[in-house]
Amino acid sequence: MFKKAVQLFLALLLASCAGLPSSSGSTPRIRLQLWQVGSPYKGDTQSTVPPQALVDACRKLGLSLSMRAFPAKGFYDVLSSAFAEGKQPDILFFDNMGILKGAKTSAGAFTGLESEPSLRDSLMQVSESLNYARGWQYLIKGSANHEAARKLVLRELDKPCETLPEGLAEAASLAAAAVAKRDEAAVLELSGGGFALETNFINPPEAGSGLGESLIFDSWGNDHLAFTSASLSYEGERSIGTKRYLLVFAKADAGWRLMDASDAWAFPATLRARLPALKGAQGLLAFGLTGPAEGSRFPKRFPEAERPMISWGSAGGNARIYLLEWQYGWGPAKSITWSASGFMPFIPASGSAKLELRAPGIGAQPHKVRIWAIDGAGTVETSPWRTFSYDS
Repeated sequence: MFKKAVQLFLALLLASCAGLPSSSGSTPRIRLQLWQVGSPYKGDTQSTVPPQALVDACRKLGLSLSMRAFPAKGFYDVLSSAFAEGKQPDILFFDNMGILKGAKTSAGAFTGLESEPSLRDSLMQVSESLNYARGWQYLIKGSANHEAARKLVLRELDKPCETLPEGLAEAASLAAAAVAKRDEAAVLELSGGGFALETNFINPPEAGSGLGESLIFDSWGNDHLAFTSASLSYEGERSIGTKRYLLVFAKADAGWRLMDASDAWAFPATLRARLPALKGAQGLLAFGLTGPAEGSRFPKRFPEAERPMISWGSAGGNARIYLLEWQYGWGPAKSITWSASGFMPFIPASGSAKLELRAPGIGAQPHKVRIWAIDGAGTVETSPWRTFSYDS
């Protein structure tokens, strides 16, 4: 009788404990499955140790991460089998587009994932949010933990600026959304007609994507000039992640006016490292480029020491910093599409006679450059554009 009573008591105790959290007081973490694929050209197998920054990002969201590595050889069949069994990974990393497009190498022929419509349509390319390894990152729709993987990718990557000049946050948020949507009319309105997206290619999110709120996470300048870094999340049918932009503003009577927009979102940090504070005397002289000559052609862009020097005249003693703005172009000569701008800073030395920087060299194609002179008050004077090109 006593034995039966003890058995009944234990059974009731176990039943009452069913479904309770573990002794640690927490429920088990969702474990994301990350697969990483080697190159069809190298025949390598990548590490199975996930990037620590990605592990930390998962942990902050109550997630954990498991990672497997595969050689390119046979991976198409491995992933196809995983799909057939409903065991496809949540995240896919690879560092060669042959995995996606297919390739023929010394190791043989490799079938690209895009060749199978069901595999192709399941892939969502990720931008920025999983940039912890070289190459390309994808989510796989229909995976066991796809919603948790979306949560990871759409997390807020940046911290907002605590202090900004009055009205700048609103202007930058509007500009970031307009650039992301490629809303030409809105960009023209925000810039007063001084900047257009039509001939400046800034890689936008997938058409029709839903956009999150814009966040301004860095800024350099003063109450009259601002180089800002902005980010916003997005989600489309085939892509997902975060877009970051450089937005340049000048203060006008009607408020902040957009001067430029670019993918070079890290440039405010570069400016701060070279010139921590923008202050000093006001007043600039008109100036122009002195070399190379308009339309110059150069035989090659490597080694870098053989590239031409971009030189310009002085804008006067109040110029605190000069910027070399550059773009490269492609397409027919009469209708070239120009890339978004890149920038290089130049701090004039006291009494320096030489104002020059080595030219950029992206490819065997047209390039154009101009110089910005900025004084201590944030006033800007720009030179006319000048074009040149490389043959190889």
